[in-house]
Amino acid sequence: MALSFKYLGFFIHLIACIFSYVEAKERQNANAEVERIFKNYNIIPDVLDAAPPRFLEVKNIRNVFTTLISRQNSMPIHFQIFFEPNLIAGRGAILTPTQTIHPPEIFWEAKPGAYYTLMMIDPDAPSRSSPRFRSYQHWLVTNIPGDQIEKGDIVVGYIGAVPPKHTGLHRYVLLLYKQPHKLIKKDTFVPSNSRNGRFYFNASTFAKKHNLGLPIAANFFLAEWDEYVPVANKQLEGGH
Repeated sequence: MALSFKYLGFFIHLIACIFSYVEAKERQNANAEVERIFKNYNIIPDVLDAAPPRFLEVKNIRNVFTTLISRQNSMPIHFQIFFEPNLIAGRGAILTPTQTIHPPEIFWEAKPGAYYTLMMIDPDAPSRSSPRFRSYQHWLVTNIPGDQIEKGDIVVGYIGAVPPKHTGLHRYVLLLYKQPHKLIKKDTFVPSNSRNGRFYFNASTFAKKHNLGLPIAANFFLAEWDEYVPVANKQLEGGH
């Protein structure tokens, strides 16, 4: 009987080692893939210094929303984004500014008691060929308890895609960070009707300042000018 338990323990240990090896290989392969895709779209180095540890898989779940999956410390992070039903918003999907008027609904598998930072930026302002305003902030929310964005601290009010006319497709990048603790409010609030404080934002610098590390999930879509952009620009003039 003692010998049987000995072999059983050995077998369990062997299975655990195999699973650990397979998981490590998956992380290694996924990291190489996310790095390739991000570099292909120049998200690295235009937005991030390095790729997240695992590629963000985009899947259309029941034709309703987009799911992005990442891993941080071997824990799965599901990051779901949708602007409207049947609209995929990830991995370079092309949307219109009209489709991005309202903030997307975003969900992820948050850890109990954890706080998160969410941002959306345009590194191609005013154009990808001449990004002298890189990056333009479209949305920044800190101290999000769990995945409850509405309970977080809005630092930069949301505005949808507003690419200038004749500047081609812009990249709109959404980044999610897990905070080490609740952040002290120090950043100046920028309302949704103001351009002030939106220019020259650097996501990596912000992350280093607040000790956020690499994003645990990320996604991006593309958009170019449509008839909604002048309407949005008029709104932004309200706050100068």
